[in-house]
Amino acid sequence: MTRQGFGLVNSWAAGVVHPFASLLASNGGALVVDGKPALDSEAAGQSFALVQTLVGRKLADPTMATADANTTGPYLDNFVSGNTAMIIMANWWESALRAGMGDRFADVATAPIPVGPRGDGPHPISYSWLTVVNAAAGPEEQAAAWDFLAWLDGPQSGEAGASAMGGLLQAMGILPSRSSDVAAFADRLNSPFLKGYVDQLGAAQPFPVVPGGQEFTEALQQHLEALQYGQVTAAEAQAGAQSDAVAILERAAQ
Repeated sequence: MTRQGFGLVNSWAAGVVHPFASLLASNGGALVVDGKPALDSEAAGQSFALVQTLVGRKLADPTMATADANTTGPYLDNFVSGNTAMIIMANWWESALRAGMGDRFADVATAPIPVGPRGDGPHPISYSWLTVVNAAAGPEEQAAAWDFLAWLDGPQSGEAGASAMGGLLQAMGILPSRSSDVAAFADRLNSPFLKGYVDQLGAAQPFPVVPGGQEFTEALQQHLEALQYGQVTAAEAQAGAQSDAVAILERAAQ
């Protein structure tokens, strides 16, 4: 039976890139700086090298890393079964962990993202779903839509100072992004599992929102997966990822 110390992710763009971005941020780097790709930094180079080291020393096995947002796949299954010691995961997979582990869930602990040699502390990646108003709608429809969003995300729409959106996210097992929602749901968020996430919210770095962002993410995914499978070196993955990112973001900005 194969076992690994650290679980990487492949086969899912966000699942591959978000953990990498958190390791990069915790090493003093960033995916994008002032709207431009920053994957050519020393911090990024060290982060690519970390992936190469984990796989090269057989601390991580890419064949155990397949995942997707809905079924979680072998990536989480290997952790549940005790074949993976440590993973970086979103808090909304808690229900899958509980269902799979049963009483053994009590053995799971959360901890800050490991800090790299250039980092000033752990920096998890935060992100949210974008709700937009259609610019092609008429003035009355746009005004009504904005009023609805202001109500949905405001502290008067939910219970005890929480927003209705915060209540919806909580029902889905997702941490709310508003500080007032975090305060309103403090009792629920104080569990041993979630407290590790909540304690790091103040240090979280937002995932960059830029034109071409999804294509940028998918291109970086491909380079990281090639690195996981030993098809390229860390330096080659870094150079290819930066080159692709520059082209993608420049094209999207036109």
